[in-house]
Amino acid sequence: MLLKSFFYKSLNKLCNADITQVLFLDKRTFVKPVVADEIFCRFLNKTDLEALASSSTFGLTTAFIEDFVNYDFRSIAASVDGEIIGIIFLGSGTVPSRHNSGGPAFKGIAVDTPDGVFYLFKVDVLASHRGKRVNAALIAFAVESLNSEVLHSIVTTTDWTNQPFLKSANRLGFVCRGHASEFVFVGKHGYLLPKCLDPQ
Repeated sequence: MLLKSFFYKSLNKLCNADITQVLFLDKRTFVKPVVADEIFCRFLNKTDLEALASSSTFGLTTAFIEDFVNYDFRSIAASVDGEIIGIIFLGSGTVPSRHNSGGPAFKGIAVDTPDGVFYLFKVDVLASHRGKRVNAALIAFAVESLNSEVLHSIVTTTDWTNQPFLKSANRLGFVCRGHASEFVFVGKHGYLLPKCLDPQ
């Protein structure tokens, strides 16, 4: 891990680099997690998101909520005692590149999924609740609740040095199927992608 971090920091002195692992979860190999009883998960709708956007807690914007409607994203929240402590978004079909970006320096990578595959993005848990398996509860709810929509698998990407998320994902049955990277050098964007991902 220290070697990865050192390499990443050194690389980013030469150019802006966003290197992610592409993780794949087959529903058949999903490992249901043990989560705290007090964590309650539910789907959110546009009205819920608009209410959340009034506070800056999860960084939701009007433009993001418009995409939520236009691209038919799904959103799931985890709550404890009525307070939302974590949120995830999933898209099927097209997820625009602006929702899969390593930050303002990058254009991001658009994702197109086939039928039955959902792309998991914008995973956000309040700092005070991290390490309590909130991510696991949210993903488990997605797998179980989207089953009726013929969910076969979930794909996601995360920074290759994000060990807490990687450990959590591995426990659920996610496996790394490759890497997706965007590099910015003297204003030019370059990509290294698995065959199934194309930059936009």
